[in-house]
Amino acid sequence: MRVSVQKEMVQAPTRRIGRLTTEIHIPHPADHPQREVLERAALTCPVHASLHPDAEKPTVSTTYPSQNVADRNMACVATSSV
Repeated sequence: MRVSVQKEMVQAPTRRIGRLTTEIHIPHPADHPQREVLERAALTCPVHASLHPDAEKPTVSTTYPSQNVADRNMACVATSSV
């Protein structure tokens, strides 16, 4: 599994994290039996609860080997796809 996180800062009203974008590349086929468990772990991360209330909640996209584009885009605070 490979995970990358991109941090975007905002300057106003004070310098702080404005957004975290996360990509998770899972080396299993999209129909792997553990898919839901892996995605749920990403969606229930405690990081978003630690961010400033004005920060955009982390967006997590998962990519599986059989795909060229992200399979789903999910908000870290929801368990359904957006």
